[in-house]
Amino acid sequence: MVKDIFVYDYFKHENRSIGNFVKSVWKTFSICKRNKINIIHSHSHYAANFAHLASRLLGIKTIQSIHGIIPVTGRLPHYKADKFIAVNEHIISYIGTCYPNIIGKIHLVNVGYNFPEELPKKSYDNVRIIAGSRLSREKGIDTFIEAVKYLPEEIKKSCSFLIAGTGPEESEFRNMAIGTPIQFLGVVHNFEQLLATTHIFVIPSRSKAEGFPTAIIQAAKTGNLIISSNFWGSESILKNNSNALIFDKDSFRSLAELMIKTATNLSNFTGLVNNCFTEFKDKFDSTKSTTELMRLYKEL
Repeated sequence: MVKDIFVYDYFKHENRSIGNFVKSVWKTFSICKRNKINIIHSHSHYAANFAHLASRLLGIKTIQSIHGIIPVTGRLPHYKADKFIAVNEHIISYIGTCYPNIIGKIHLVNVGYNFPEELPKKSYDNVRIIAGSRLSREKGIDTFIEAVKYLPEEIKKSCSFLIAGTGPEESEFRNMAIGTPIQFLGVVHNFEQLLATTHIFVIPSRSKAEGFPTAIIQAAKTGNLIISSNFWGSESILKNNSNALIFDKDSFRSLAELMIKTATNLSNFTGLVNNCFTEFKDKFDSTKSTTELMRLYKEL
């Protein structure tokens, strides 16, 4: 049960400074002492560091969730806790290679979601194809735009193409998309609700630091066919021609070919959609995730 929610701007990584770091340590210490907290669970390396210092003053334990591969930069240690949670198998593999001294402290806990009992039914009229992420080149949004440009005119006219999100290259991508049928949606506050209205979810990422894009779970939950690049770590969750369709990252032609193949015969891919829904419903079951998390808390 959530007792209180505290929001402090100086806790945020983007507002980091020596002064704000010290304030964060003190505030974390004060909150934990006042509320008799036994465990601090952080979700960024910045928070993990000030949580660790506060925990040592209090004599309590910390857990750090690792949601992605953190670039080897900055002054603070990237992994600072008594135990660590990885949300994907490839994060554990990376840690084992680069930080073998903490591998024994890492545990896999899948992201938990509540799935419906059955796969949602969708009409295949006006196939809607969406890509959604931070609008930056590492996320491969330019690959998606180039793929749409490459499509035959009849596909462009019969389907809808959507990009959700904002980011540093948004203006560049909007210019790239001039003359295409792509609609830019900007910030979407309920992405899962939007995915309930779409048919194909495209992940064109070229990132080498993907952790686990939770939008993949949302896409599976809402009955979307997933078309993904072979970004680093994708193989631990997506299997080509089993629960998704995979293309070589940066290859807009390969992506376009898959979009043509699926948009014109989407009903032929209901097996993949069903497989993905069934596998993800079991793998990312919220009850299983909560049980595993509580087990780790008790071990501390």
